[in-house]
Amino acid sequence: MSLNLKSRTVIFVHGIFGWGENELVGLSYWGEALAQFPRERFEVHEVKCGPVSSFNDRACELFAQIRGGHFKYGNGQEGIKRPVVERNERKHVPPQPLLPEWSQDHPIVLVGHSAGAHTCLALQRLLAEDFFEVKSNANWIEAIICISGVLNGSTLTYLFGCDPATGNLVQKPERLIETAVKLVDFLPQLPQAGIDPWLEQWIDTDAFARGRDNLAHDLTLAGCLDANAAFKINPTTYYLSLVTSMPARRTVLGIPLPIRYPGINPLLLATAIYQADRADFVAEALPLQDWNRTPELRIAAWRENDGAVSTISQRFPFTHCRESIGQEGFLGGQSIEKGKWYFERVENVAGRSLDHLDPAFGAGVKPGAKAAQRKLYQSLAALLD
Repeated sequence: MSLNLKSRTVIFVHGIFGWGENELVGLSYWGEALAQFPRERFEVHEVKCGPVSSFNDRACELFAQIRGGHFKYGNGQEGIKRPVVERNERKHVPPQPLLPEWSQDHPIVLVGHSAGAHTCLALQRLLAEDFFEVKSNANWIEAIICISGVLNGSTLTYLFGCDPATGNLVQKPERLIETAVKLVDFLPQLPQAGIDPWLEQWIDTDAFARGRDNLAHDLTLAGCLDANAAFKINPTTYYLSLVTSMPARRTVLGIPLPIRYPGINPLLLATAIYQADRADFVAEALPLQDWNRTPELRIAAWRENDGAVSTISQRFPFTHCRESIGQEGFLGGQSIEKGKWYFERVENVAGRSLDHLDPAFGAGVKPGAKAAQRKLYQSLAALLD
């Protein structure tokens, strides 16, 4: 089945700690993903967002790179945050807008990995609100594809010091966001040597790290609940999610295995175990008001994960409403409709389980993962054709 989309422009949006095109010489965030989209049919781009910036700020950065102009973040806070960052103040910005004629008549397809998923949804929300004052609407985006998307939050954020009840960084915030901030402050050469943090909009970086306007907060269950509640499905947009998961295996033929998640990227082994074994939240600090009131909002349902995100969180946004809004299956020839969420488990398409990093740069360091990644994106390209 093919969706026969009007759009030929596909924009890839990276996740937390990610990077843009040519930012890390010789290493694409997306591996071989973009190469699977035939150039005679698609115009594909990978863009950069603030690697630890909030969904909203990242969405503003997407808009500036796609349509052009300066980076507009809305009303600033005197002494804390600037409302506008001029285009020439930043490195790794495309010299020309990717699609200056972007409009309802020239829509785009967005592909977001990890935190990039909600970044794409935030951009559609801003377009619907005409936040950028260009007479935009939600129809500027024809399809949003979420890959390993943190759509309902990740319990991993609590390992890095986020408070379950508020989502704010309260314990050792230097583990996550303040690490990036301090590197910027003390290593000015960082943008030339590695990933540019893109935090020029912030005057008070301490307020950034300890407040709610950052990616650590947004990736908590409370943060994603807020994002889900603010977002409205557009009836003329396709919404698709590709779900990753690494099965835990303790034995093979009764023989104990040396590691619990064979085949997972070593960077994700400890975090996979943390999510699988995490104790339930205490009554005084629940991440959601409805926690433990439905099967989907019990800790047991959140244990299966891909090393960074619970599998249940990747399917479709659900923490803001009681009814199910998603259906399984869209790459097996099923009929799908605009204005509805569909999800597909990656192993059903790629022929093997993939961890959180495999749909992106992680496939390059694991035997067989490159072929699985190519198959995944070839299937996606065929659907979008």
